[in-house]
Order: sequence, then C-alpha cells, then structure tokens
Amino acid sequence: LLTKEKNPPSFRQPPRPSVSRPPQFCVLDLTQVSNMDASAARSCFLQFTRLGQKRNVIVCAAGLTPRIEWMVRSHEAACETRAEEEMIKARLQSNDERSTNPLESGTDKMLLFLTLHEALEFCEATLIHQFRVNPTRSSDPNLPLAASAYSEEDAKLSSVLAKFLGSSPEEAEQLKQLDSQRYHDEIEFEAGEEVLRKESRPESLYVVLRGVVASGTGRSQRVYRYKQRIVSGAGLVANSSYSNLLDGAAADPSDVPPVVATLWPVGGVFGYSDLLLDRPTTFGAFAAKDNTKVARISRSNLNLLQREDTVLNSHLQRVLLKASVLDLANCTCDDC
Repeated sequence: LLTKEKNPPSFRQPPRPSVSRPPQFCVLDLTQVSNMDASAARSCFLQFTRLGQKRNVIVCAAGLTPRIEWMVRSHEAACETRAEEEMIKARLQSNDERSTNPLESGTDKMLLFLTLHEALEFCEATLIHQFRVNPTRSSDPNLPLAASAYSEEDAKLSSVLAKFLGSSPEEAEQLKQLDSQRYHDEIEFEAGEEVLRKESRPESLYVVLRGVVASGTGRSQRVYRYKQRIVSGAGLVANSSYSNLLDGAAADPSDVPPVVATLWPVGGVFGYSDLLLDRPTTFGAFAAKDNTKVARISRSNLNLLQREDTVLNSHLQRVLLKASVLDLANCTCDDC
C-alpha cells in the first residue's frame, strides 16, 4: 500500500548486520561454469581480483575445467605457471614474524584449486597459521579455539569426542576411559593410502585423530572435466590441473583421480552408516595428508562396549547420532 508517511507505524527497519572484521578470502566455486571467453576472464575475473587486492581480500577459485583454467592463466587473471602460484601460497604462510602480515599485502592473481574442499582448507590453514605466527595481529576470538582443534599433535580419542559433543567436564572425564584402547585401535596412514575400500564388507567405523581423510567420487560428468582437450593457436595445451589431495589417490598414473566429495578433518566420523546397516561400503576413503591417524572401532568393539559400559556406550551413540545429523545437513544432490 502507498502512504504519504515516510515510515508507516507498521514498518520496522531491519537491523543492520554488524561487521566486526572484513573478509580476508573470497572463494569462488566454478564447478557449474562450463565455458568462459577472453572478455569475461579479463573484464570480470581479472578486475575482480585486483579490486580484492585493494581491499586486502585474496580471491580463490575452485572446480575450473582445463579450458577455463587455461583461459584465466593466459589472460593474467591467475598465475601463468604453477610454480609462481606455489610461491604466492608459500608467502601467505610465511613464518617471518618481523615481516608485514602477508594477508595484508595480498595478490592480484586468483589462486586456483581443483576442489572446493582444498580451497577452503587452504584459507583456513592460512588464517590459523598467521594466528600462530603472531596472535596479536588477529582480532578474531574464534581463532585460538580453531588453532587448538587444527593442531597436528596427537589427539586422544576421548578429547576429540569431547570436543565433538561439547561435553561437560563430567562427561569428558567419563570419555577418558576410551584412552586405554580397549574398545578401539589406532592406525596411521600416509597421503594417498587407502583407509576404506568401496563395496567391501564393513567391519568398523572410524574417527580421525590427526591429519585429514577424504572420500572421492568418479561420476562420469565430473570425470569428463579432466579429459577436455584445449587447442590454442600454438597447438594442444597441456592440462595443468592438479590436486594435492587427489594426485596419490589414483591406482594408476593414467587413471583420472576421483573428485573429493567429503573431507574429514580431526574429529570427523565416517563408516558408521554402512556398518550399522550391514551393507557393502558405499564410498572409498583415503588419507589426504602424511601421518594421518584414525581410531578404528570394530563391530566386536562395539558389542564389547555395549556389554561392559552402558554409560560410555550412550556417549558413543550420541556421537553417531550427531555425525549422522551433520552428514544429512551437509548433503547435497551433487553428492549422490
């Protein structure tokens, strides 16, 4: 309805969002972008990256097809070579406390990643790394907690589950009974090593104690992206797409690596659905970092825990319930 009043009595001004700090990274998911021309690479992405540098915002892009990656590299929206890009990433994670914060100097080049998971992990790791180098430069109150959760040191199963559940001191004390390893065993893996084989008989569920575990999918429409051929005026262009998470996952160097569907950092729980439903495993999992450690809780361990300690068993059931709710909340049609 039109009214002469500037603000009618029934009108409520929406509260303005309070921005405590500007963003330091902007991550673009380009998995649904099938093509790009030169004008878009220069007038859109190149200008957007330079605007981001003026605001101390680093632009990252993930899921580019080989053709789009070649387009942004050849038109200066991204680094021309992979080596140059790796130097920028290393500078952003510099250990020099005397130098200016590398995040503030930024870069006028878009950083490219094969998967969205890798881009987000890089941004998170860079923020936490800079906090560890000089905590006084950060005003984010959540970073100390994130830095402790991201620690590469050995984590005990009890402390990981206590953080996952947000347990009270009393519950955390009860969970410490798991540290005797009576109800689980701990296994270490190197990057690319298989943790769980697809379509195998499920015998255990897993909790990540150190490092990162990833699962992949080989969907035909996604694999097609890696087989694209780019022909320029100079001839066939080599595909420079690569992935720190996926290069070691293919059984044969000629195989197309899977696309990461899920990434489990410290505290991640996986393998429980197929175990409880007693069906062949619906996905494979592999270590994404060296010295990855997982706690393996077998079917017999679960039965033993149920017989011997009902309180501890109830805590573990809460872990599985919360893990299943998080999996449902994070599920998308693209994961199917």
